[in-house]
Amino acid sequence: MNKTNAALFDLVHSVYIGDFDAEMKALGGAKSATERLRADELAESCPDLAARMREVLRMASSAGTIVQVSDGAPGLSVRQLARIASDPGSGDVESMQQERDAVWAKARAQRQKFIQFAQCKTKILSKAGAEAALAQAASVARFKGKLNEAHRLYVVSADLLGEADKIPWKAPAFKDKSLEGALAYMKDRAGDFDFVIGFDGRHRGARGILEANLTAGAKSVEEVWIVYGAEQDTSRSRKTCLSSNNKEVGYVRIPGNRAKLMTRPREEFAGSGERTTHSSTFTDVPLPNMRSMPKIAAVDKQKIAMFESMDVANPAPEGWDCSGVPLFWRESKSISFWRCLLVCFDIKAVVDLSPGSGTLASAAMAEGIQYVGVVCDATHSRWLQNTCDRASLQYIVKNGTALYQQDLAELVQQHYKDVLEELGDEAVEEDEKDATVGADVEEEAYDDQELADGL
Repeated sequence: MNKTNAALFDLVHSVYIGDFDAEMKALGGAKSATERLRADELAESCPDLAARMREVLRMASSAGTIVQVSDGAPGLSVRQLARIASDPGSGDVESMQQERDAVWAKARAQRQKFIQFAQCKTKILSKAGAEAALAQAASVARFKGKLNEAHRLYVVSADLLGEADKIPWKAPAFKDKSLEGALAYMKDRAGDFDFVIGFDGRHRGARGILEANLTAGAKSVEEVWIVYGAEQDTSRSRKTCLSSNNKEVGYVRIPGNRAKLMTRPREEFAGSGERTTHSSTFTDVPLPNMRSMPKIAAVDKQKIAMFESMDVANPAPEGWDCSGVPLFWRESKSISFWRCLLVCFDIKAVVDLSPGSGTLASAAMAEGIQYVGVVCDATHSRWLQNTCDRASLQYIVKNGTALYQQDLAELVQQHYKDVLEELGDEAVEEDEKDATVGADVEEEAYDDQELADGL
């Protein structure tokens, strides 16, 4: 039984055994049943019962939040439908949805000023495909930077180029041809203001490909190491010697002359005493909480080319309590890490060859940075755009961000209060270290051959 169903069962049981009898007697009287069950009337007469009901609705709405792959605004949430049902004066579902559609279109236009996605014409990423796709992204392609003030980032992450067809929440995997295609494009990018970074996604096989491609013929290449919180690594249940998979390496091509690149102060992820960008490590970095990640319906995920062989009958581990699933079960880098990286290296434009679930795009949006992500599938592109449109709402309503607009912020607050609450819940879950995938699930150990069979 998942957490939402358990909470609902507990509420029904509490009502049955009489925990709310005193409050429910207050619902009696001359008013009709419909009037007595209106949300405001219920909250006044039965505050404890109403609070419990609101919490169950919140959990149902959050756990059931799936980002759609079709165009258009998301439908009304469970909580909003409950409000309409309990308050006839709040309007009808059809008119409210039309108003939401109009606000969503304005929010999308605001997001597109910073975040765009370019689609390749092939299923597997290649140099030629990336070049053709990025020719459409003039704002980033024509970016003119300045050393130590405004840099452009070309980046790829192996953990966002595919996953194992079976047990993907435990089996590390990547698509080597897509990684090689991305690197074939990236290794020719060596402008005086360009950072080029390839992350191995905690996969040793990807590390060799990155090193071979990014170090050959390059003058200034360094390694960046990310050390994640070890207690969050749930890919292994058998705690054998030195088997923890809590580290990731990135190969970094530094722009221009290394001696002219200034260091910057650094405060985040400094568990080993890192104080400036002279340090090449990021320590105590939290892995993303999969419950807080944007989710997709399993049947929609299978429509994306890189997941077409997934085991759709078993898309999640036992004990998973959300309706949808993450796009990448083993995604390693969170929004907080990406924001730290963008600020440390004065990044003002991003070309992302592995946009994944939109985490780097969201970080760029939060910092007001121009971003373009390259995708090889129309379904993936639509899902990413909807994911970023949803994430943009929290920045549109926050004064001081690049996306903030007062008039639009008021409309978003009015029509998307439910989504803003969900985004707030997800931010809280992102900080909960004990809620990662598999934390309370007994897992089997898998050897290399079994993992290979899952690819």
